[in-house]
Amino acid sequence: GAGQLGVLRSLHEAAAQLGVRLLPYAAELLAADVALLQYSSHCAAAADPAEAELMPAGAALPAATTHAELPLPVARDVRGWAIKLLGKLCTLAPPEQAALEAHTLLLEAALPRAFACVAPVMLRLHTHYTQSPAGLLSLLLQLAQSPHALRLLRLSPAPPLDCAFRLLSAPAVAPAVVDVVLSLAETLLAHTAAGKGAGEAAVVPGALGGAVSSPGGGEGAHAIAAPGAAARAAAVAAAAAEARALLETPVA
Repeated sequence: GAGQLGVLRSLHEAAAQLGVRLLPYAAELLAADVALLQYSSHCAAAADPAEAELMPAGAALPAATTHAELPLPVARDVRGWAIKLLGKLCTLAPPEQAALEAHTLLLEAALPRAFACVAPVMLRLHTHYTQSPAGLLSLLLQLAQSPHALRLLRLSPAPPLDCAFRLLSAPAVAPAVVDVVLSLAETLLAHTAAGKGAGEAAVVPGALGGAVSSPGGGEGAHAIAAPGAAARAAAVAAAAAEARALLETPVA
């Protein structure tokens, strides 16, 4: 437990400081991070039957695997840091197009298992994770803010945007959490309004270019830009409908 946490924290700091200079090691880092994410998620599910019920088959450890179980608080801590590191690795954006495409393919191979591991967290965001945006909610925002990573949200077996938007109706949700959810909706609308270049069109297809807003600024765009949280939240439903269409489109 302590050793795994130390490794994850060190790698997270390295990713924050070095950025794209870590790309030559991205495959190894992703493999190690997802393995720790799978292991810690398994330990959390073994200690919490409610999590076990939400764990998809894709997150299960091989039947022959033998290991010592982590206590539930430690397992959740390890999982949290693995999610934070995953966010750093997912949003590495090399300037060269060929390198960016290669990194995206690497993420497409790693993320189905990672998203399966965090499905119990995703599905319980609105009931168990309402006081801090750190971790999975921040990861969703990071992916949405990165044009090359946005479409990777479709690899999640749990509906990430629906799960995030449910936080808006959660009782006693922290303002910091609401701000991140609304930023997520605003990011989707910004992709719609500004994503008219050939590169962005490939990442954000027409599913996000419909009723939410137009380049000139439709009703939804004005609502999301309003200073009041209620006015901003009014546009989330429109963004969610458009986002669902995006997520239902298979990854090419």
